Amino acid sequence: SHNRQRLDVWRLSRTPQNAPVMVYFHGGGWTFGDKREQGRPMLHEFVSRGWIVVTSNYRLAPHDLWPAHIVDAKRVLGWVKKNIANYGGDPDRVVLAGGSAGGHLAALLALSQPDEWPSEDQRDLRDWSVRGCISLYGVLEMTGDETHWHGLGHGLRVLLERRVVRRPHEGNQELYEAMSPFHRIREDVPPFLVVQGGNDTLVDVNVARHFVDEYRRRALAPIYYVELPLTQHAFDHTASPRTSSTTRAAVAFAESVSRSRRPLTDELLASYQSPPV
Repeated sequence: SHNRQRLDVWRLSRTPQNAPVMVYFHGGGWTFGDKREQGRPMLHEFVSRGWIVVTSNYRLAPHDLWPAHIVDAKRVLGWVKKNIANYGGDPDRVVLAGGSAGGHLAALLALSQPDEWPSEDQRDLRDWSVRGCISLYGVLEMTGDETHWHGLGHGLRVLLERRVVRRPHEGNQELYEAMSPFHRIREDVPPFLVVQGGNDTLVDVNVARHFVDEYRRRALAPIYYVELPLTQHAFDHTASPRTSSTTRAAVAFAESVSRSRRPLTDELLASYQSPPV
């Protein structure tokens, strides 16, 4: 019912049936931004390769405080799971992506449990799984811990405490950790691609480095990390050789994790020398 609860479905007349699907969330510090403004060179490339792309807005702070942002993001994923087949998409082959705050929402959604942030109209949905997640300079740590942020954590915490959450970190540590993808890494999480600029002055490069290290220690799925030297935040909003290179990496990752899987038949199981995990 909110005017920010709108999404766009991108496809071509020649897009094949049962196409893989990318769901992309825009950035903007959870306070501004629009689905039509960001990531366009990469998203157009995916559509030209036969993908269906879903871009979405979500409610913004300070008018709508946390967790409105992730509630809306989860409703978008639920909508895709229920409806994307009507547009020729395969709901079993969904990859999440986003930049900055959108990268945070995509990562948090990929790492969340099915029963978190429920919507009444989607309580009957059982399959919330995604094939992977692409975080472009995402805010992957939300407590502002300077161990990760190297001097930039104070600015993040001020933004969250004054405009996004409106609750102090002191006394609400569990809430801030629940918002933080870094604190949610488990064994069974999907594959990740993390892209980060080495000269980012909004999200310190060590946020991505520490997330990748923690993921490699805890998760069983693969993670791929691309660190770009001399690169600032939001570098991919315009076409450039750098954007083309990271787009190729995103396409390679998404196509690898979204390939159709062979059914796990008795014959296939019997062919293994030991049971697969």
